[in-house]
Amino acid sequence: MLELSQQMGEKVYELTRVKRMIWKLSQQMGNVKGKKFY
Repeated sequence: MLELSQQMGEKVYELTRVKRMIWKLSQQMGNVKGKKFY
């Protein structure tokens, strides 16, 4: 049970990290184009 929760935690961490990277990329792209996309 503990192992399962650890795996879940790692997956959530990876997802948030990926989302943050995508958000940063979209911010940079928006700044380049002069428009903001959310």
